[in-house]
Amino acid sequence: MTGTLRCVAAIGIAAGFGLSGAHASITGVYDISFDRTRSGLSGGLTAQASTAGTLIGNYDPVENPTGTRTKPGLFGTFGSTENVAVPVTLGGTLGGPIATPTTGGLRLDAGSEGVGSVSGLSADLLGGGSLALPLSITLSTEAFRTRTPTFLYPGGIPITVPLGEATVTQLLFEQIGAAPATLTKQPDGSTLLESAVVALFTVRMDLLGNPVDIPGAPVVIPISASLREQNGALAFSQSRPIDLGQTANPDVELPAIPFALPTLTPDTPANVILSLRLSEISAALNGAWTVSGDGVLVPAPSALLAALLGVSAISSRRRRGT
Repeated sequence: MTGTLRCVAAIGIAAGFGLSGAHASITGVYDISFDRTRSGLSGGLTAQASTAGTLIGNYDPVENPTGTRTKPGLFGTFGSTENVAVPVTLGGTLGGPIATPTTGGLRLDAGSEGVGSVSGLSADLLGGGSLALPLSITLSTEAFRTRTPTFLYPGGIPITVPLGEATVTQLLFEQIGAAPATLTKQPDGSTLLESAVVALFTVRMDLLGNPVDIPGAPVVIPISASLREQNGALAFSQSRPIDLGQTANPDVELPAIPFALPTLTPDTPANVILSLRLSEISAALNGAWTVSGDGVLVPAPSALLAALLGVSAISSRRRRGT
């Protein structure tokens, strides 16, 4: 709670309530929707996961008698049915350039004295879709050997294996509470909206067939947008750099993962089962974020009530006239 209060205090400073320039002419409450054809993120996304556990051959005396068997150490006996787990740590890395649309919106409450608030910001940085990025993993183990196939892994030498692609299924901002804002008239006739929004940044991805979440944690998203009234609507646009990082320590067991360890014969891997515990996962997002959209005026409660009463009165007169 203390951290949140410090964050809110910082927002008050960032919003800059020592107003300069003329008050904005834009007043009222507007719901602004982001246009996915004009809104998007261009930059890079990387994610890393750290795990620890064991690997063991996929041998089973009944179900898979010709499967791979494993045993720690490079020397000594290796019985015909021995299959012993080997300690392993595994790091997964995915990342690359991204260019994705943004959907969502926010509510702007613009007061008559150049102050207001921003609330309800929700921004889907994948635009309702998903994103495939290259994935590789790096295994570190002690020395061990295998049978079927017969191979030696000396230990102390990380094994990096490209695994094709992983899928990012969610990159999402969701605002917490409302944020103060200033609105200042500009020489070109537009209005400058400035604020600093506290939002949860949530990342979800699929790693090796396992859904993994990086739970939302508060981040500050600066807003410096141009507003223009056009044809009874409010045009909203901003473009700014974005640089965010997120880390979580889930400490959860992952489902068993079948994995083909490379050998010197490409088509004869050592097939093992990974039993891992996910200790840490992090994501970093950077690039240029452009958001454009249109806002519609939300009727004030009194105006809406008056309109409803007017419709009711007209209906009543029509009924009496029939």
